[in-house]
Amino acid sequence: MSDFRSALGSDPTWQATDGTFSNFEFVDTRFASHSILRRILSLARKLKYQGMLEERILPANCFLLEEENAALALRLPDFRHSEVVRLSFFSCNESSSPGEFLGYAIVKQDYHDSGPFMHVYEAVLRAPRGPKENNYSHCHRTFRVCTTLGEFTVAGILYAQQNNATHVCAHVALRTLLSCVLPDVDVSYAQLNAWAGVDNSNPATSLGTRGGGSGGGLSSEHIERILNHAGLNPELIVNEPNSPAELPAELEFQKLLYGYLESGRPVMLGFELGSDPVNNGDGRHIIPIFGHTFNEDLWAPEAERFYFRHNLGYFTSESWLSSYLAHDDNFGPYVCLPRHYLSRRQFRLLVGLKPAGLAVPPDSAEAWAFDFANYIAGRLPAGLAPWLDRQTAFTQAQLLVLRTLHVRRADYIAQLRTWRDREGFDLEPAHADTIAGRLPEAFWLVEVSAPELFPNSRRKFGEVLIASQRSDQASSTPSHVPQLNPSAAYV
Repeated sequence: MSDFRSALGSDPTWQATDGTFSNFEFVDTRFASHSILRRILSLARKLKYQGMLEERILPANCFLLEEENAALALRLPDFRHSEVVRLSFFSCNESSSPGEFLGYAIVKQDYHDSGPFMHVYEAVLRAPRGPKENNYSHCHRTFRVCTTLGEFTVAGILYAQQNNATHVCAHVALRTLLSCVLPDVDVSYAQLNAWAGVDNSNPATSLGTRGGGSGGGLSSEHIERILNHAGLNPELIVNEPNSPAELPAELEFQKLLYGYLESGRPVMLGFELGSDPVNNGDGRHIIPIFGHTFNEDLWAPEAERFYFRHNLGYFTSESWLSSYLAHDDNFGPYVCLPRHYLSRRQFRLLVGLKPAGLAVPPDSAEAWAFDFANYIAGRLPAGLAPWLDRQTAFTQAQLLVLRTLHVRRADYIAQLRTWRDREGFDLEPAHADTIAGRLPEAFWLVEVSAPELFPNSRRKFGEVLIASQRSDQASSTPSHVPQLNPSAAYV
């Protein structure tokens, strides 16, 4: 299938974006002051872009564009045609030597009898911040783009904006999530709608509010159905107050969200909107979350225990989490959502992806690792090794930091073989082979660290490995979906 990345570009124009070039002026004059595109160009500026290639994408060269336009014509009879521009961002200001490829954006302008409608169909940019800035994104993939200057690749998280007619916020969040976990597959909106049972020619299943639409969106049932069709194992955490689907009081959705992220899996977070004219009354919105930030100097972890007496016996690594990294189709890519900004009162849906066969939940793995650390501390004699003495002291003082990850054996062994100790010695190959032979295909890895180590250097005393597939264990995380309810759709 020819998509917007592989399509042949037409009428190429090069812009040198250093010097006197103005992002604002370019967007104002060429793209009707489109706010999302302003955000994207601001991120390109943060990445130090100095050149931009502009190309037109014609329907004859892009099957996906033809498919999109056909769906629009069914949904909105006054649709006439569309114009698509692909913008590609580079690190150098000469087209003959463009330098590094920093990302791209696809801008689609749809023309109707009632007037034009513009949106960013998709965009991928290199993450503007990384681990050096305490930004951690575990879900990026590599995208290949064919331009008139050649073929380029960029690693990032796919961003998309709804058109409020054939696809809404839940669709674009699903595209982001699926692009992260199915790196060799691009799932189109037509495919998503087919899996969800949406027929653009049927007013009863129409989406969005454009053209006098019903404002319908995708429900949690639709979302689960789509992910099942994609061959995934979705886990839905639902919170509908004053109903059987209300989140149990003992479950904290933020901790569950963090657990998915630390295991390299993106999530979708749905919440209820406030009642105001901008949102046309009550409604729902859902966004993809793919990473987080850490604040290594955060006051809260130790204050929570010392001043307010909330003590688990150890610190969770989540304690230093500052913000979630997300895309929002209303505001743009790579936005930060403060950890506690959305409360339980607003939270409605968490969609995660559970590894096939997973039976031991992460909180159980973490608790078992803590018990094992205490077992070791109470039985090993002092003086075996300085680091072991320190781990014992921190365990007995209830000052350990635990971080739980779900990892695959092949990835773990590959990393294990690259490790070196402080003197530069590696793990003896025979030991690595023995460990590889005893590990299951996937398992929980619980890092055991200290407050002076984990937030600043991510170093640790050691790791506890726990099997994640135990048939006699049941997950403590509920996976339940309410009945289809149009008023609870994510648009």
